Amino acid sequence: MSDATMKTILVVDDVPDCIAVLEEALKEKYRVKIATSGETALKIARSDPHPDLILLDISMPVMDGFETCRRLKEDEEGSAIPVIFMTATERSKAEFKGFAAGAVDFIEKPVDPVVLRSRIKVHLDMREEALRASEIRYRRLFETAQNGILIIDPETRRVIDVNPFMVKLLGINYEEYLGREIPDFPFLDGIIPITPSLPEQARKEQVHSLALDFTTIDGRRIDMEITSTTYQVNHRNVMQCNVRDVTERKRAENEILRLNAELEQRVTERTRELEFANTELEAFSYSISHDLRAPLRAIDGFSTMVMEDYSSMLGDGGIRLLTNIRNGVMQMNALIASLLALSKVTRTSLVKEEIDMESMAKAAFDEIAGSPPRKNLTFVLGPLPRATGSPVLIRQVWANLLGNAVKYSKPTTEPKIEVDGSVEPGMAVYTVKDNGAGFNPEYKDRLFKVFQRLHSSEQFEGTGIGLAIVDRIVRRHGGSVSAEGEEGVGAKFRFSLPAMD
Repeated sequence: MSDATMKTILVVDDVPDCIAVLEEALKEKYRVKIATSGETALKIARSDPHPDLILLDISMPVMDGFETCRRLKEDEEGSAIPVIFMTATERSKAEFKGFAAGAVDFIEKPVDPVVLRSRIKVHLDMREEALRASEIRYRRLFETAQNGILIIDPETRRVIDVNPFMVKLLGINYEEYLGREIPDFPFLDGIIPITPSLPEQARKEQVHSLALDFTTIDGRRIDMEITSTTYQVNHRNVMQCNVRDVTERKRAENEILRLNAELEQRVTERTRELEFANTELEAFSYSISHDLRAPLRAIDGFSTMVMEDYSSMLGDGGIRLLTNIRNGVMQMNALIASLLALSKVTRTSLVKEEIDMESMAKAAFDEIAGSPPRKNLTFVLGPLPRATGSPVLIRQVWANLLGNAVKYSKPTTEPKIEVDGSVEPGMAVYTVKDNGAGFNPEYKDRLFKVFQRLHSSEQFEGTGIGLAIVDRIVRRHGGSVSAEGEEGVGAKFRFSLPAMD
């Protein structure tokens, strides 16, 4: 057997006679290295090339065989070296500790050379079989990997293997890769330094990464991520480069960036449009508040003067006509005020904070119904979950809903208003129920539209904007509002707001 193919056995024993016997039994078929202490054994085991198997005596001074084995198995490379313990004591006593330390077998002293060689051969064969199985698994992964893989010899700086995906990725034939030097592959520039120290760098097992684009032989432009690392195979340094095609991912990332930029531009434009619309709305609101109200004030003022100064000349018919004019002016003023309120709801900044809904609902009711409320009016306030929102706007919701409940309950002999709340998944829900005039449920969708009324102004005063304001406020907060009712029985309004975290 040539020296190149001989396996190396490390014998660790502090007794010269035992060492001589072991060396004599093994020297014909194996290369034998000797260590007389645990520390020396660890140094030899960690040096290059590593031994293929270790014969380790248990009873040694300073560092016994168990401790030596434990330290050896802590190393990544040492953990793969099979260790056979040699012991002169009863085997059963040392067996548990030995296997726990990482040994694969035991041999009792004095050693029988035939048994020794047989045991060594079995464990070396098992190791070879494990290595072959590992190589098969690696080769299958290498051949089927969906990333390109280049294997490079750091000493010669030449490609020694390449997987099929790499061939397909760059359009270079397998034979054209083999034997070529690193400078022949520009995409490796920067990730693998072309310096005399490359073999030394390979021994440090450094990992380098790089992202770049590359034009293939057939003219395709691809984006690549390259990672290189170094390791040892059969005591030989190799460098592996994994090349990943990230063209589609980069394209998707660029598309996301483009869409984000486009969305940001659209948001900017939309913001400008909204700012302009708000400016126009403010101007319109100012015009309504001042320019339209001024003529109404004049009409009302002159009508009053005529009624006061010329009532004797007008007669009952003239007075009635002037009264109708003044009532129309008052109605127009109410409509203008309602429009301004609706506009304000849209323009008011939505500054949210925690709201005690029970206190707010009670305060709104007391203000509307009077304190104390009329004797025959019953108000029932149930527990209400707290909410997050604009206190100013949510107060308007309560005022409008409770105001309607009080107004439409006036004809009822024993009016009753009930307020309750509950928590549903992600939402706090509130209800306002009355036993007043109610409404025809067929027309409930009209309730929340501007100027839509289901009762005449002669029956119940109002402009038909209050519920539209409620709807806009609740929707601005991310909630919803709905209504149920029956004529002559009453109505129930339900609105929801995002629940407290």
